[in-house]
Amino acid sequence: MKVIVYILPFDINYAPDKLRQFEWDAPGPGEMEAREQAFREFNVVQEGDPHIARQCRSMSVGDVIEIGEKKYVCAHCGWKEISQEDFDRLSKVSFRDRDLWLYQERDKEEAAKEEAEPEAPPRQIMRNDVVYHYVGKIEGYTVYKSDGLHYISSGNLIIRSEYMDDIVSKGFSSRRKPPVKSEKAAKPEKIKYKDWTLIDWDGNPELGLKCWRKSFRRGHVSIGAGVFRSIVYSYGANSEDSLSGTRARLDKPEQTEDEAKAMVDRNGGLYNHEDND
Repeated sequence: MKVIVYILPFDINYAPDKLRQFEWDAPGPGEMEAREQAFREFNVVQEGDPHIARQCRSMSVGDVIEIGEKKYVCAHCGWKEISQEDFDRLSKVSFRDRDLWLYQERDKEEAAKEEAEPEAPPRQIMRNDVVYHYVGKIEGYTVYKSDGLHYISSGNLIIRSEYMDDIVSKGFSSRRKPPVKSEKAAKPEKIKYKDWTLIDWDGNPELGLKCWRKSFRRGHVSIGAGVFRSIVYSYGANSEDSLSGTRARLDKPEQTEDEAKAMVDRNGGLYNHEDND
């Protein structure tokens, strides 16, 4: 199977770093196998690997392969099919911009999945030549029936449940009540900031500082107001991704608050090392 591999520029500002294109015959019988074989072929693992002779860096996140009329970009996990327009745009930017674009696309896809209505269970399923008929959702379980007995469906498994026999026989009305739990202190409600909102800085209230805050999919971003110049990217419990920058610049005029807001909006709330230098 013919595969065209595109090793995109790592840094478009570095003149020798240009797009490299290779044609390669993948032994795999299908596209999925060909993609994985191409990734292994165009990575250097040890001295003597075939890719060393090409005098080109190893395939990485953001590089692209073409199989037939389809193009796939190497994502953080697996491959993502892209359009010719996407390819033209990705081939003209540096690695960091491609990396950021992939994160943003992933967040869009996850948001779309959450908004989509859940798919209705099939009216009947067959396992080992036995037909099971859909009964309904009972206490959060997907329940099927066969020969008067009830079963719980979980993935590809079908599990016999005498408990569901009892529940259904009582007309769904006499369900077992969960044990009474002791009251716990209510968790503080998380506030979502749809637009940039000026609030008191809660990182260190004693300082009496103000900041602009806006919520994004992965968390929220706070931009210091006035003499407070910090830009804080808060991603909840994932402390490894929680980063901070500043509106101050070493060799450029200090960012205004509006310029910082525009930068964060442009990056979809994600930290961009180049913008925060």
